[in-house]
Amino acid sequence: MPAKPLCPIKPIRLVQQSLARALPPLILPLLILGSQPIHAGEEQKPPSPQQEATAVRMENAIARKLLHQATQLLPHVDQAGLGSLKRKLEQFDRAVDAAKLSTGLRQRRALFAHHVRTLEVSQALTNISAIRGEIYKKAEKEAVEASRFGFVNPETWSPSSAEWEEASQERRRLFAELASQYASVPVSPAALSAELDATLADLASQSASCPIRHDGEMTLPNTHEGKQVYLDRLQGALFQAQARWHDSLSSYAESNLALAGIDDELDNVYSDRERFRYQPLTGELLVDLNHIPWMKKLSHMEWLPLFELPSLALMFGFPGVHALYSQTPADGIERHMQVPGATLGWGAYLLEALGAQDEEARCSHLRLRLLLASMAQLELLHFADRLCVDGCALDFMTETNPDYPALGYGGVLGILGPTAQATAIFAGQQKYKELRDWCRAAKGCTVARFHQLVVDTGPITFPLLEALVKRLADDG
Repeated sequence: MPAKPLCPIKPIRLVQQSLARALPPLILPLLILGSQPIHAGEEQKPPSPQQEATAVRMENAIARKLLHQATQLLPHVDQAGLGSLKRKLEQFDRAVDAAKLSTGLRQRRALFAHHVRTLEVSQALTNISAIRGEIYKKAEKEAVEASRFGFVNPETWSPSSAEWEEASQERRRLFAELASQYASVPVSPAALSAELDATLADLASQSASCPIRHDGEMTLPNTHEGKQVYLDRLQGALFQAQARWHDSLSSYAESNLALAGIDDELDNVYSDRERFRYQPLTGELLVDLNHIPWMKKLSHMEWLPLFELPSLALMFGFPGVHALYSQTPADGIERHMQVPGATLGWGAYLLEALGAQDEEARCSHLRLRLLLASMAQLELLHFADRLCVDGCALDFMTETNPDYPALGYGGVLGILGPTAQATAIFAGQQKYKELRDWCRAAKGCTVARFHQLVVDTGPITFPLLEALVKRLADDG
């Protein structure tokens, strides 16, 4: 009897199929040793529920392993090492069947992809800004030469070549995309700028009728003792905020809120970082004595009026940024996300949402909101080439924030932090208001439940949060 023709042996177990995508080709023969051969003409049987469940568990195990590896990379990868993160994301998409992942793992994969794209856009914006700077220097040099012969007036000169216009247009496009990445919602600079104009006018009007009471000195002396007193008062304000706003959530568990003061004169490890923010890895709110918020140096104590302490406590403490991170896993990828629109935007939203209820500190909240909004408008004007740097920026900030005594030392743009962050914070604040209003109008979704959902979920992008808010409303 003639032998039957040999038929290829196919792995029929779904778990083998999952592993085959993740493991090197040399491992594949080991995957099929235990399989039963399928002869030509035979029909494959659908996987049993047990096989399907095993495949799902395996897919999720692979995803967790790859995301853990990505999380370990994040603290050590800057724009220069972007390629390693992109390769890790590509490896994840090749190795994992997204349809079999749990909701939490799909969410973490989306956060990782968002982080990679943010770094990519930030790098592109840095590059085009450098190119634009070189074009400017070259054109300026040519203009200086031309001015010697009276062809150019150096006082009214500005670059106008096609190369300059192309670089400027690309810079504006990348800025808008980076702001959208940081906010995790689409940002239209022109529309946002018009919205900021109205916001600034309203806040300026409210602040004018709400004078700051200066009990004693506005600021503390620029000494070690003065810095320590400032930190002590800030810590007291943080705990007061936690006690005062506990009923802003539908349930409340007291958190372990700690404050760590770091002085660059004593510890240079943190000298190049912004350190007035919640540090999720240690569970502390770190205060760098040279970089209290928005890069304002604490070596100049006059930059830190005491009236803003309750506002800083509400924004960065509880139920602000600190509460947002309190439920995040210690090894979660969320702790490394660059989405200031969702994190600092949450604090800015609370300044408006809860600040109006605090009559005693209402003036302080108004002025910090005014500072945040003016910083966003300054950034939009700068990247739209509608405002000159340094001198014009200083005039703009001091005019809109007269209660901040010495706001612009060393160039106002330095207080903005990362490019597009101030814009993203305002856009995120507006998105939180939109989701809150939607939740308020929906049946069974109260504002307290909305706040609780945000805090319990932790820092995620707005598309993910929006889906959770709608699910909350559907569940009643």
